[in-house]
Amino acid sequence: CANDGKSDEALAWYMRMSDFDLSPTAVTYALLVKACLRADKFTDALELFSEARAQNQANNVIPHVFASHFCQKGDVSKTWHWLDVIPMYEPSYTWQRRDYTLMLRAHANASDAAGAKWWLDCMRKDGYTLQVEDYTMALKACVRGRNIMLAQNIFMDQLRCKVLPNYPNLVMATKCLGETNVNRICTLHKCPNLRQTQEEFEAKAGELGLEKSLKSWSWR
Repeated sequence: CANDGKSDEALAWYMRMSDFDLSPTAVTYALLVKACLRADKFTDALELFSEARAQNQANNVIPHVFASHFCQKGDVSKTWHWLDVIPMYEPSYTWQRRDYTLMLRAHANASDAAGAKWWLDCMRKDGYTLQVEDYTMALKACVRGRNIMLAQNIFMDQLRCKVLPNYPNLVMATKCLGETNVNRICTLHKCPNLRQTQEEFEAKAGELGLEKSLKSWSWR
């Protein structure tokens, strides 16, 4: 129900919990909040969060649901707000990789290439090993923000750090730099190019029966 944004149905299941002597947990409230947010019922989501706090069930889970929601909308300030308030409800919580990733994605969805690059640098500075998905998200920000110079810097940094590209990663790089440039850079760094990774990617998708869904993927 939460994934489908069926808030009324989710609340109905929540009400039935008492029939089986089940008490709601932080995860229960998080799912209800998720259902309301997907149904564009922000006030209801806040009321449920207040109820969770009253029941002492407000840890990091519910703020993460809010943060994820605003991240997808590209609302950087609200994504940051909900991550920033987590220690109020779970004092022992320290930032994890997913928190950096949420901020990186928020900037990408907001077409803010410089902001995405800043969080990429923060992740490295704070001891995280950057993965190909992190670079891909930063490149996505460059695509949306039409920042070719920054895209080249990010892509070259990725290859210097020996983070091998995959197909989604090279698609993003190609959208900024062009296939000829990307293939030339890949040859210089002795890593697979766009065509080679595409063949591998689509072969794996075929094994999983996903080949028909590839055309609808946002990075395509």
